[in-house]
Amino acid sequence: MSIANQFARDFDAITRAGGVEDFELGLSQLSKLAPQAAQYKISTREAATVTLDGSRAEELGIHCSCEAFAKENCHHAWTALLAFDTETQPDIAEVRCDLT
Repeated sequence: MSIANQFARDFDAITRAGGVEDFELGLSQLSKLAPQAAQYKISTREAATVTLDGSRAEELGIHCSCEAFAKENCHHAWTALLAFDTETQPDIAEVRCDLT
């Protein structure tokens, strides 16, 4: 199962649609990669940086620099998850996500 599929229920349909559009337009760029983390720059009107952090056991941390993320998951985060799924980075991709 992809990382995006594991998190799909945490994003509403409108947010996912916006993230898919940004992803398909190629607005995400991998900017940093560490053994257990990846960082993406999302170049939309409101540019944002999304960090995927796999350093905690059984949980993937997601953080976005945009204002909307403080209230709920944002389309930037969904774009980054989709972009990550296209990468072949086994260190972070194998993290089990505890969604309960």
